Amino acid sequence: MAYTTNPKVPRLRVRAVNIVRSGKSISQVARYFGCTKDILK
Repeated sequence: MAYTTNPKVPRLRVRAVNIVRSGKSISQVARYFGCTKDILK
């Protein structure tokens, strides 16, 4: 995973994980956040 100094990234990752755990696919979540599904793995 790429290094970032953006302080909001950990919160976004938590949101993404919670959405996946609620039943959405990784592809759907990646599309929602505007990134590739490889980043969310």
